[in-house]
Amino acid sequence: MNAEKHKILVVDDEMEILQLMEKIIRGLGYEAVTADNGLEAIDRLKENMPVSVIVSDYRMPKMQGTDFIREAKNIAPFAPRIMVTAHQDTHMMQDAINRGEVYKFLTKPIEVADIEKILQDAVAKYEKVAEENKRMAELTLAVRGKMAELGKLESELVQAGKKAQDATQARQAFLASMTHELRIPLNAILGYSQLLMGMAEEKGVTEDFVPELNKVQAYGKDLLDLVNGLLGMSEGEPGKRETGVEHFAVRPMVEETISFIAPFAKKNGNRLEFQVDPGAKFMEADRKKVFQVLVNVLKNACKYTKNGKVSLVVQTEKKDEAEYVVFKIADTGIGMTQEQVEAFFDATIEADSSRKKFPRAGLKLTISRLFCRMMGGDIEVESEFGKGTTFTVRALKSPPISG
Repeated sequence: MNAEKHKILVVDDEMEILQLMEKIIRGLGYEAVTADNGLEAIDRLKENMPVSVIVSDYRMPKMQGTDFIREAKNIAPFAPRIMVTAHQDTHMMQDAINRGEVYKFLTKPIEVADIEKILQDAVAKYEKVAEENKRMAELTLAVRGKMAELGKLESELVQAGKKAQDATQARQAFLASMTHELRIPLNAILGYSQLLMGMAEEKGVTEDFVPELNKVQAYGKDLLDLVNGLLGMSEGEPGKRETGVEHFAVRPMVEETISFIAPFAKKNGNRLEFQVDPGAKFMEADRKKVFQVLVNVLKNACKYTKNGKVSLVVQTEKKDEAEYVVFKIADTGIGMTQEQVEAFFDATIEADSSRKKFPRAGLKLTISRLFCRMMGGDIEVESEFGKGTTFTVRALKSPPISG
């Protein structure tokens, strides 16, 4: 930023001080904007934005310097503010600095060398903040671009994944390719958001940016976990026992899931209940995948239910000489029509394009269904419009013995 582009606003009711300050400012190559009281200065400030530095007398008619500085901070928050005073009020000075309202104090009589140094330092500070703001804006645009890219890739993944469900070899090749491509924008989003959080903390604007950036972080990490799970799926071989298979107790895993989901249920005022039948004591499967499937389905139920009930019932079931552990997740939410149920796992159709609040499978539930099928089961959906939805999640109680 060139020197002649910087505007410095000076407010003082003493004409001699104004003339001296104007001379010093012009001597430094900056543009001087002057006013003899706070009210006039507010108007001049608005008319001449952007202003790089603000210099104000402490005692003035119509508006005290402290009141003007406070108003000026709202109009030009990034411009360093300098206060000129004839009195050494240490308490007032320290209080103003602590509140971030004043950058420096100047004591009358003014020494030219002092004011020149302070003005140059203030302009340098303004330039640094302006550069940081520019960089933050660029990073924000980059994050938005990566999020748009990720959304497009997510849609492509869901659509292509659906078409490849009946062709295991094609599905595995697709997953291997897409998961590697998804990792690139995901890691970029996580990196950019962390950088933005650090910059926001340095500038003291965490309340404005950090909550939203935390959401970006949480969403990105959640998706990265799913992508890593997909990568593990793509590296497996058909018909071979999963390396993640383990023998585990069902109830503790369910209790862990309920504990994890409780905050999501509470957010929408929902009551969360669960029941594990005595016959469903143990299963032999990929515990992490079972946990992730239940989390995804329960989150979906909590999302589309408000001030209602979400329940999880665990049972065993024998079907075609195989034994399954069955997890029934029921909610009293908005429900779906039969047409919407049939379209639920169709990635190209939303449950109702005119009613965006209705559920559809999306990436997480589509992956959950793939996980269930890998474990010899599936996910089924039953729903009644206006009354609620029930998801039936099945997985083999133990994997088949390969011959």
